[in-house]
Amino acid sequence: MRVVHFIPKSQNVGAIASYVELLVSAMDKFAEATLTTSITQLRKTTKPSVPDIIHIHGCWSIYVATAARWAEQQGLPVVISLHGALQPWQWRPSTNLTNDMRRYAFLEKAVRRADAIHVEGEMEMQRMKQLAWNPRVAIVRNALVTNRISTSSMAAQMTQLYQKVIDSNTFRLMTDEEKQAESILLRTALDYEYTRRFSPSTLAWSLNDQTTNPQNVQALEADSWRKILIHASDEHILDYIQQAADLLMLNIAHINTDDVDRFPQKLQKPDGTLPIDHLLARHALKTKSKLDHLRQDEKTSDTEMAICHLFLNVQHQLRHTALSRRHIAQLFSIIRYSDYNEDKLSRMLRHLKLTPFASRILQILHDTLALEEGFMPIEPRDDKGTTAIRQALQALNIQA
Repeated sequence: MRVVHFIPKSQNVGAIASYVELLVSAMDKFAEATLTTSITQLRKTTKPSVPDIIHIHGCWSIYVATAARWAEQQGLPVVISLHGALQPWQWRPSTNLTNDMRRYAFLEKAVRRADAIHVEGEMEMQRMKQLAWNPRVAIVRNALVTNRISTSSMAAQMTQLYQKVIDSNTFRLMTDEEKQAESILLRTALDYEYTRRFSPSTLAWSLNDQTTNPQNVQALEADSWRKILIHASDEHILDYIQQAADLLMLNIAHINTDDVDRFPQKLQKPDGTLPIDHLLARHALKTKSKLDHLRQDEKTSDTEMAICHLFLNVQHQLRHTALSRRHIAQLFSIIRYSDYNEDKLSRMLRHLKLTPFASRILQILHDTLALEEGFMPIEPRDDKGTTAIRQALQALNIQA
């Protein structure tokens, strides 16, 4: 784990400076820690390797907000240590009320958007609860001011907080290689589930990228597998990922994701699959009527009706931010492995006005799970609408 500590030069004095120096020194046993005191130095820390955590110390400095905003733009998780500065008796107004209000607003925004806030005791914790700026708050005591914790324990607990932040933001922190590895494993498991066979050539689908080969999947390290497994659990595809890993005899350390210490997740997705015989939308009487007429007029099969229901329910869940990758895998499976009349299904999708949405989803299934064009009932579409769906999926922590 690589951690970059940032403290503005103006605040790198006294007790705060002593604490940061002690923490950086004590963390040698647990992580690679670097101390920076300027925005210029901070920006250089992403080379040659990207840090896992940006830990910002301080409060009433515009550079704290600047550092937090820069880290967020880089997609780096941020921990902020306020060092008691939000306690009422620590507020020292200046003669310029406008500047004070600006500083307060910038700090509030930085604290609200931080991935975690570190406090040093119960009083500071209570203050954060009163402000209600950020629920992701953790106590790690200061070994310089209390004998209730040793320097080593302080560093160990802080490292645990960093890991908690990483485990709480797995999709955001996954590299392209890690996301592609998850896709490879998911496709492998789906192939095996529906055909009871797989071969190394199955894994060679490349998305026009040489990084998606089996050798690179096998080369992933423990931290990468941890992110993949936790994200797979969130998306309810962990059983598929573990099955594929076993089939490929990958040497990964399986973890009990239920025991992983994480902050509460904003996205709570329903477990299980989507219904294939009824619609989730409660007031879709017109759509239900169209489906009934299609069943009679087209003499549709159960599979064709199921695919239409799935497209409609995927669309519904996407609109209601309740779509999971399990649902995407379910749609992929029925399209890829089932028998149906493509011409008839194409007419049904057109009658339901689903063709634009379905064609864009098919493009995304091609990009992420290598759905072959020969198994698509209609032509895929890659346009601005597809880009909008990709963005919506990514906002739901789904590869797109």
